[in-house]
Amino acid sequence: MEDFDFMNLLYEGDDGLSFGFDTTGDNQVDTYIQLNDPTGQSGWMQGLDTTGNGVIDTYQGAWDLDEDGFAETFFLSNDYDQDGSLDYIKTYSDINGDGEFDSVVTFHADNTDPTVAYRVEADIDFTGDHNSDYHYEAFIPADNEGLDIDYNGAAIGSADANGCFDPTTPEEFVSGTPAKDMEVWQCQGNTNRCALFSQLFTIEQLTGQQIDIEEFADKAVENGWFSEEGGTTALNMDKMLTYYKVDHDMVFDANMEQLESELNNGSKLIVSVDSGQIWYGDNNDIFSPATRADHALQVIGIDHSDLNNPMVILNDSGSLSGCGEMVPLDVFENAWAAGDHQMIVCRA
Repeated sequence: MEDFDFMNLLYEGDDGLSFGFDTTGDNQVDTYIQLNDPTGQSGWMQGLDTTGNGVIDTYQGAWDLDEDGFAETFFLSNDYDQDGSLDYIKTYSDINGDGEFDSVVTFHADNTDPTVAYRVEADIDFTGDHNSDYHYEAFIPADNEGLDIDYNGAAIGSADANGCFDPTTPEEFVSGTPAKDMEVWQCQGNTNRCALFSQLFTIEQLTGQQIDIEEFADKAVENGWFSEEGGTTALNMDKMLTYYKVDHDMVFDANMEQLESELNNGSKLIVSVDSGQIWYGDNNDIFSPATRADHALQVIGIDHSDLNNPMVILNDSGSLSGCGEMVPLDVFENAWAAGDHQMIVCRA
């Protein structure tokens, strides 16, 4: 790996060792690994600069490793707006010591209400069937004094994709302009270009340009926003939109009401999802760190023609049937949740 340059030992103390790496050759540390977490427990933590701007924005790690190397606790976290404070933290724990995670707690930074620091969601699996037996939601006030807790039951569902959108569907039943948006769809083939195609679709829809995907990909590679081997990181999913001067916002922790409102306002939307749930109807195993976003696609509409079964309409470059691909609303929401409800809102 000729581009991987070992830098140095950054720190050595009673609570562990920290190493820094330059993986791009620009003499800037973009990856660090710490052995033993700051509390002195056995484990590791990794920090990544996924955008190449010199700010560590993604962290993951594990601790309380037993003699067999099993992590009793694993965490993922992100500083999405790169202001030095974590915006998203998800922790998986093995409470009963049976070798499987049975508790998951998620902290979402609330940047809309100055009195609330984080919204918290937690699920516990008491029976070992990978379904939530107990769910609660809480708000951590900005002053850290007490919790406002809302208890309720958990619901987990999955289903298979159900065909493609019929462009003759009456407009009064449809949010967005899926029939028009389907015209720019292309298949990415055996590549990692899903985020590139989603951006390309959007640019062509909003500007009327016709763009060569190879030139598009070359520009993204040249700027370090994409690699053929690794694809595109979450925080780089809008870089080609910026390059083409498309007005947009990147949002995390969005919800279906916001998404549908943007569709009705004429916005074009790119989201990150867990592809297995979209394509194969995989179970939404919230207790598995493997249930994570690995795919980007466009949401181009919502079909309400069956009021009891609304369908989300997608432009999905990763599937041969991805032009107007439709999935049930609950399936989409679960797959989207795996991507921290990331949504890129694009406007003409």
